[in-house]
Amino acid sequence: MTTLIVRARQGIRVSYEHQFRRYITETPAEVPDTAYYRRMIACGDLIKLRVSAPEKGKKHDRI
Repeated sequence: MTTLIVRARQGIRVSYEHQFRRYITETPAEVPDTAYYRRMIACGDLIKLRVSAPEKGKKHDRI
């Protein structure tokens, strides 16, 4: 499953999907790409952050 990097809009807290007593704040958090988080992004409570794309050709750090 893909993931998203999000943070909450300034001044609010958004609960995690299955952990309602844990909150996403203004600190970036990695969450699964589910309908719940997409709805929170669509209504403006969560802000999706851009993540730099991995370098092409570099799949792992094996020697």
